Amino acid sequence: KREGGGGREEGLGAQRGFGEGWSAALSPLECSSAVTAISFAPRKCEERYMLAVGLESGALMIHTCQISVGKWESLVDFVPSFYHSSAVKRLQWRPCEHEASRYDGSCSSSSRTCARTHTRESHQELLLVSCGVDHAVKLFAIKLC
Repeated sequence: KREGGGGREEGLGAQRGFGEGWSAALSPLECSSAVTAISFAPRKCEERYMLAVGLESGALMIHTCQISVGKWESLVDFVPSFYHSSAVKRLQWRPCEHEASRYDGSCSSSSRTCARTHTRESHQELLLVSCGVDHAVKLFAIKLC
């Protein structure tokens, strides 16, 4: 976490609970600069949540977490040539139309198809779009676990 009076944190925390009973759900995710954008993937990967994180420095990260384990793990380490030249302003995963209609976001990859246009092979990657202060829009195909 950043020392001093800055308003942005160099990390993420996740909490669970309701009302007065809030507690930390995961260990904090430490980052190299202030977090400016986050987006959870539309489905889980091997029972893990996937989170894309964009930083003020232009860096991008993708981490996974399993609530029962309580910690973050790095899934994708982007090389600096893929970074934005300045702060990441927005991240968005491409939703799967079949999964968008399901509350839990899970998908049964055991069936041959889970929607008319999605085969089992299409479940092997997700698309992530990022945009930054540098006016660049970047598209990434992320291979799943």
